[in-house]
Amino acid sequence: MCGQSIDYNAIAGTKWSYTYDHIHAIAKDGHVRGEGRPAHRSCNARRGNNEVPKTATSSLER
Repeated sequence: MCGQSIDYNAIAGTKWSYTYDHIHAIAKDGHVRGEGRPAHRSCNARRGNNEVPKTATSSLER
């Protein structure tokens, strides 16, 4: 999401730990099993329920 590497061994819930960012926010009718990408917890929280910018790509497109 931010382009920086994710420490998959970071303690869950910390700023730089891994979370799954749903491309279509669950709060806006996205699906739990919908398309997503890995993200830092802080980056995912910062995006909130906003739409993914059109320039962003999912992990499946890389």
